[in-house]
Amino acid sequence: MDALAVERVSVRRGRLSLLVRVAPDAPRLTNPALARAILSERPTLAYHTCVNPFGPTFGDAVARTSLPHVLEHAIIDEQVRHPRSLTDATFVGTTEWLDEAAGLARVEVNFSDDLVALEAMRSALSFVNGKAV
Repeated sequence: MDALAVERVSVRRGRLSLLVRVAPDAPRLTNPALARAILSERPTLAYHTCVNPFGPTFGDAVARTSLPHVLEHAIIDEQVRHPRSLTDATFVGTTEWLDEAAGLARVEVNFSDDLVALEAMRSALSFVNGKAV
């Protein structure tokens, strides 16, 4: 079973809104070993600007953050790396628990191209699920 599932995708003007569920047997939060596995394949994630209690970058939080938050940054990273992304685009996102006990979160990310964003979401979901086993 995958650690994360996207239960609903809403494409809104300039942003995706995802309803994400963490599997009951999956960890809600990352740990240092998972952070190393994530960053070994996607080192650029560490340099994303990120509002978190530990510092100014996602690298400051990656070893102790929620899996949905990892998905948010992975989607942004996939969009930045996509050949059809606009070079001057700035990508931002937010993640919030709707019901942490139930493993339900909302992840929102902006986009410059909805099809690129949906492709990035699929790739990022596969990436996170491949690491969070």
